Amino acid sequence: MSEAASPVLETPAARHALSAPLVLHVFPTFAVGGAQVRFAALANHFGSAFRHIVVALDGNLDCKDRLASGLNVSFPVVEAPKHAMLANAWRFRSLLRRWRPDVLVTGNWGAIEFALANMPPLTRHLHVVDGFGPDEREGPIRRRVLIRRLILARGQVIVPSRNLERIATEAWRLPSRVVKYVPNGIDLTRFPASSRCRVEAPLQ
Repeated sequence: MSEAASPVLETPAARHALSAPLVLHVFPTFAVGGAQVRFAALANHFGSAFRHIVVALDGNLDCKDRLASGLNVSFPVVEAPKHAMLANAWRFRSLLRRWRPDVLVTGNWGAIEFALANMPPLTRHLHVVDGFGPDEREGPIRRRVLIRRLILARGQVIVPSRNLERIATEAWRLPSRVVKYVPNGIDLTRFPASSRCRVEAPLQ
């Protein structure tokens, strides 16, 4: 993130850039994929209206090339050892205190430790659920269900499908007021499903 301009040379544009809301985005990976490309498109569209911190927990920043030049965005390196949820959350909470974002945006199970770090809340939290990894496709993992139920009820959960909305409200038992259905832009009514090819994701 660029340093603040000196008071003597500070311009209205510079003051605006420093006062723009700061959004902390936490991705399990920032490789090129649906969620990452969606963020890049939104960041490019809004330009200087927001400042961004992007954390890729696996260190992969391949989608960085899709961001427009001139955006106020930084990519700090954050260590996230496996099987250390509580220790990670404790360290991440100190980062939240240091960075002081206006909004924390986490994505899928891989970023859940940052959501845990925001308990009790230090900032507004949005959690985006796009789907599940291979380990959850065959059925629910009870420990994860309970953790989601505990952590995500205090923020806002964004889902792009009615099936994910059903999972969030029925399986995770999140209050309907915190779950927001936001279509991903694909008109599914153009693709009527037949009884032979219909696929339903399991409750998780």
